[in-house]
Amino acid sequence: MQKLFRSLSEKALDYYVVSSGKVRDIEVLKRAKVAVVFAITYASCGCVFAPLYYRLGSPAGALAIVVSDVLILLAPVSLRRTGSNAIAGNWIVANVYWLIAYLATLNGGQYGPSLAWLVTIPVAATLLCGRSSGMLWTALAIFQMLAFYLLGTAGFHFADQFSPEVRGSVRTISLSFLTFLALNFALIYEHFNAQTIELIRGLAVIDETTQTLNLRGFIPLARQQLRLATRDQRGLAMLYFVVNGIQGLLDSGNTDAADRLMARTAAILAGTFRSSDLLSRVAPDRFVVSVLSVGAAEIDILFGRLIVNLERMNSQKKAEVLRLMMGAVPAQPDKNTTVEDLLEKVQEDMRKKSAPGGERGKF
Repeated sequence: MQKLFRSLSEKALDYYVVSSGKVRDIEVLKRAKVAVVFAITYASCGCVFAPLYYRLGSPAGALAIVVSDVLILLAPVSLRRTGSNAIAGNWIVANVYWLIAYLATLNGGQYGPSLAWLVTIPVAATLLCGRSSGMLWTALAIFQMLAFYLLGTAGFHFADQFSPEVRGSVRTISLSFLTFLALNFALIYEHFNAQTIELIRGLAVIDETTQTLNLRGFIPLARQQLRLATRDQRGLAMLYFVVNGIQGLLDSGNTDAADRLMARTAAILAGTFRSSDLLSRVAPDRFVVSVLSVGAAEIDILFGRLIVNLERMNSQKKAEVLRLMMGAVPAQPDKNTTVEDLLEKVQEDMRKKSAPGGERGKF
């Protein structure tokens, strides 16, 4: 059952949120995912709660729950069509709000179990829509509780559709479902919040265009690799590449062409080196690769493999010819070696090889 629910939720998220492409902000995307899964969870609870209400003697309450479920399931549809999480989230909260008010009129007003559900209103509004909506719906929840209280003290008595024999059962069932829904809502939010944190961390260290590490992501991993090489006395090589033509494309404002060329270069480099090697875009037109357990002889082999891959791609003539300038620094690191030192040395090596009379600096 759990696998079925998770599968349905993932399909719903893909259809209503991800594939629509209308929700782009990371925080809004998190709230949108919570809204969709919460709507499905709430409707699932309603499928159980409505028959119980009917069997315990409240067909009007059962019908109201079904109507509320159907209306709440329109929230994901609204999200897909408009991309507005504010509309979808407030729609969900509004339908829970009116249902609580209506059920309270059926089972004793302020003395019935339904008003306890008002505690979900501020929480749901805040998590689904943000602070402003949370404050608004908190005020409305307090207003509803005060209205029932004042009506009660004024002598107005709400009819109770449940007989005294089942009233205790209704209260127990209602509070049990409330507890379950509150826990489920918290777990849903925690799950997507954790996903969002991981996404933000990933975006902080990944270059979006090439899907390689950026400099921020490269430095700590390269330091870790350097410590490993020092501890195990293994060779390490730092390779540096500049993509010809990128700077000119950027200067002319042709960023799309520059992005395509850098993405192609990243694909070539990723296909040349091992998945354990650290490939990073460290500047708009530059890549660096840190390779463990490699010496001077192995560098020539790697460059030979890269040249073959480049020539194969350039021979297809499906896109602009790709040209690179390169530098390489093999090292037998010790405790005094730093990643920053190796980066400076490999850039200097590239400049020397690319200068007139330089040795194999361009290919």
